[in-house]
Amino acid sequence: MLIFHIIAGSLVLLFGYTALFSPKGLGIHKFAGNIFFIAMVILSLSAAYLELQLEDFPIMGILSLYFVCTSWMAVKRQEKHIGKFEYCAFVSISAVAITFYKWGWDIVNNEKVLEGTLPLEGYFIFGSFAAFAAILDLIMIIRGGITGSHRIARHLWRMCFALLMALMSFLDQDIFSDLILNSGLLWILPIIPLLIMTYWLCRLPISHLIKARSTETQ
Repeated sequence: MLIFHIIAGSLVLLFGYTALFSPKGLGIHKFAGNIFFIAMVILSLSAAYLELQLEDFPIMGILSLYFVCTSWMAVKRQEKHIGKFEYCAFVSISAVAITFYKWGWDIVNNEKVLEGTLPLEGYFIFGSFAAFAAILDLIMIIRGGITGSHRIARHLWRMCFALLMALMSFLDQDIFSDLILNSGLLWILPIIPLLIMTYWLCRLPISHLIKARSTETQ
């Protein structure tokens, strides 16, 4: 299973960055995005399996699987439509958020020691991201779906977050020399998707506003 995890992780990084830099809507972007999605699903499931083998709750595998699946479904689902998937996703991410907060609370208030690599702040950071995603899911369910630029924004930030999770897991491996670690060059890798995500999240509402005004003047 570990070899599948490593291969999937390599494909995630390769095709994730390819999808980020390729022109949106063209064949190369769709192809890279589909490969990224499949590889990310395999990576998440194998991560969950490996966590279970270590007798840990597979919360990181579930979290990354949630983000990549909800991102993919955002562009596959018809506008203003929701189904059982969206309800299951909301319940799952809500449970993940509660679990992260509970673990953080146990460490702070009950002095409970948890095995793992996350620092104390990590439980509350990941818990907050999960809670934020759950709130957006609930809003979408109440509204009966999303349309237009909201679909693209949902697809974008969730796919980028899944990529960042895979990337941070890769950077956490003890495979880099001290020269590379001390140079700070590795920080470029997570900064790139963050910058691209920020650019498109800022551009989407502006483009939508320009298009709406253009339609009104015609």
